[in-house]
Amino acid sequence: MGQEAQKHPLGELVRQSPPFDVNHIPDDSWMKDKVIVITGGASGFGAGFLRRWAAAGAVVIAADIDVAKGDQLVRDTKKDTGNPNLYFIHCDVTDWQSQVSLFREAVKLSPHGGIDTVVANAGIAAEKTPFEEPSDLDQTNPPPPDLSILDVNLKGVVYTSHLALWYLPRNPGSSPANPDCVPAQVKRDRHLILMASVAGLMALPGGTLYGASKHAVVGLYRTMRASSFMQGIRVNMICPYFVETPILTAPVRAILAGGALGKAEDVVEAATRFAADPRVVGRAVSVGPKLKVKQDVDGEWSLVESEDEDAEQRAIWEVYLHDFEDADVFQRRILALMNRATEIRGWMGWASDMIGALAHGLQSLWSVDLSPSLQASNESSIIGNMSYYSEKYGPAPPSPAASPPRWTLAPKMSSWSVTPRRIGLFVLAVTLVYSLNAFLLASRPRKPQRPSYLTEKLPYNSTVLPHAAFQPPEALPHRQADVVDTFSGYKYRNTCNISSLDLHSPFAPLCTDRKSLLTAMSSGGRIGHDAPYMPRDCDMRWFSTEEICEILSRFEKVVILGDSMMRHVIGSLNVLIRKDLGYGAVTDWNFSPEERQDCFCNFQFNVKSCSVQGIFKTGDVVKNDPESLACPANTIDVTIEQMIRFPIPSDELDRLRGLLPAKKPTRPYAFVFGHGLWNDLDLQATLDWLDTVLDVSVQQAPWLASPGQLSRSVTRSRGKPAGAAKTERSKQSSGFWPRLFLTPNAAGKEKPDEWLVSQGNKALMVFEEAVREEVKRKGVEHLGTWNMSIQSNKFDGVHLDLRGNLIKAMMVMNWLNMLEVENF
Repeated sequence: MGQEAQKHPLGELVRQSPPFDVNHIPDDSWMKDKVIVITGGASGFGAGFLRRWAAAGAVVIAADIDVAKGDQLVRDTKKDTGNPNLYFIHCDVTDWQSQVSLFREAVKLSPHGGIDTVVANAGIAAEKTPFEEPSDLDQTNPPPPDLSILDVNLKGVVYTSHLALWYLPRNPGSSPANPDCVPAQVKRDRHLILMASVAGLMALPGGTLYGASKHAVVGLYRTMRASSFMQGIRVNMICPYFVETPILTAPVRAILAGGALGKAEDVVEAATRFAADPRVVGRAVSVGPKLKVKQDVDGEWSLVESEDEDAEQRAIWEVYLHDFEDADVFQRRILALMNRATEIRGWMGWASDMIGALAHGLQSLWSVDLSPSLQASNESSIIGNMSYYSEKYGPAPPSPAASPPRWTLAPKMSSWSVTPRRIGLFVLAVTLVYSLNAFLLASRPRKPQRPSYLTEKLPYNSTVLPHAAFQPPEALPHRQADVVDTFSGYKYRNTCNISSLDLHSPFAPLCTDRKSLLTAMSSGGRIGHDAPYMPRDCDMRWFSTEEICEILSRFEKVVILGDSMMRHVIGSLNVLIRKDLGYGAVTDWNFSPEERQDCFCNFQFNVKSCSVQGIFKTGDVVKNDPESLACPANTIDVTIEQMIRFPIPSDELDRLRGLLPAKKPTRPYAFVFGHGLWNDLDLQATLDWLDTVLDVSVQQAPWLASPGQLSRSVTRSRGKPAGAAKTERSKQSSGFWPRLFLTPNAAGKEKPDEWLVSQGNKALMVFEEAVREEVKRKGVEHLGTWNMSIQSNKFDGVHLDLRGNLIKAMMVMNWLNMLEVENF
């Protein structure tokens, strides 16, 4: 450990390590495979930590509010270091749920399911309005000071530390921090690094709130290191001097002009010393400019300008080096006085305090003033509790010369010895308290019991839904996903601000067949703009991602054919199976920083900016980003072929043929069609488009249709029966060909005026009604989306946003779920 020092009793109690050699460079192998979470990891110290620890072979998860910088940093570092175990997660440290999602995602990304080190690094320094210069306070409603610095530097650090206290002790394979351990043998750790500042050690004129936030972090460190040993966590702190990072504002740079600045790499090495060496427990360092210094015989350091063999280059200095040993004289003396007061009051004082505590509890419970004379006993109970800590600091100084008042002296009660009389008094006091308690319980009026229907616990449906018109009565597992937010574990859940409970309001009963299901989903409604959607008469189900994977795995392939609206259906399905609300619908694995900003959350479905970035088949996800897929490998296949206009170009028909095998597969195919807008709601063009698609499909894959359907298809396409070819194809026919046609959604207020007549809401309603009747004659089922979308948000008056498309995709999943796959 370097400089050895004798441990003080209190330092030994909290397992603090002795002072260490701050210039010692640890072995990089001690960090290999350690899982480290860094807040504020996109720039500054956080970026330096990521690069340094990635090179040492650690699994590093950087979190930051700046998505573009963070993502690019991780990509570049992966290339530079060859370390694939680097991740970026968007996180707003001032948002509790955002930090919760960060830690949950970090555990999922961890190879061993735990976190070894947490670095609370996120921080800001700039103030919108100087705290020292209040203004406009003479207004009727004076503005409050800008507290964003406290939100990030204090509240964010407290959130991070609180979560670390939960996750670090639960790190699989870890053991409590031990200063006497062998670093090479410690594979798992429990470590929290707090990033403070020299502004937390001294005054910073002009930076009041920044200094206050960093003083608070120092206080958090000094308190946590004295108690975190109970969870086996080691807490260390770094206080950088003014260092060249983005947090250094222009005014501060001007003030420091001509002076020495610290270097970020020195801060990184100090943090590496902490992160790599599990023997360092409860220590803090300040990092400043690297100076050539020399220590004299009295232990004082001085700056050396000339060459001196005894001088050394030093940038890292340990702070709070002996504060456990060198407790303030005030603390020693005040504790001694309090202990003396406790001795004077004796057992009688203790008994009085106990009765007062019990009376206070009863008073709080029944709101009855039982003993006003006992209300002043709280201070004495605190004094009694502090005597234990005084012993840990060694002998107390002599008590004051003045004697206490004689009325406080009770010769027979001032000794700490136990006598039968004192035992009897204590038993009597406890008996009186219990008797009083029993009397009050008997005389206290009881509230009537709640009805059984309010207290009865159901296995899955005990949650009350805020938006549902009727509470679902089924106590069955199939409604579990309807009463919880299935997006709670999704990436960017809090940033995109979407909950599945905001999209669909469950009620009873559930639809029992496809006909009633499609009618209910097509004719439902919302109570308010963009409110949760409610099918009519019977309900659909909101599936979890695991259930969606299971449903899709029943099919060899789900083929989606149509226009840009159908591209949004497959995009939403990818959001669900990738558990990613931020980039689930797009090819984020090859995004530039600009694309990550332009196609994030809701903007994934902006056809003007993100059309070409959409995912067209799940095979592309398996090939380029398999870890993002929540479904088991090679169990699902969903693809889209864009076929917009009629007549259909020959190359598009060729691509359709390429999707269909001539030989019957082991699992069925399902088809989802969508058409209309690109032909200006021309009903006949849409029906001809559908006929062409059906004919080409049957000709390429005759096993799709029944013998009668096959005969009609061949006759339409060639003008005569197919003879022997028809007979051979009939042998392969299964008669199970699930097909669903989706008509366009309603128009929004942003739709250009020139389209309001031919493609306005009235025209869309008429088109939906006509298509439903016509496709029924062709054996194709129909799902209307006009009702679902009339009160939902749209980008351009035509295309739904992420919320609306997720509902549409879930409707398709409900249809797929009810298909009789066993008939194939």
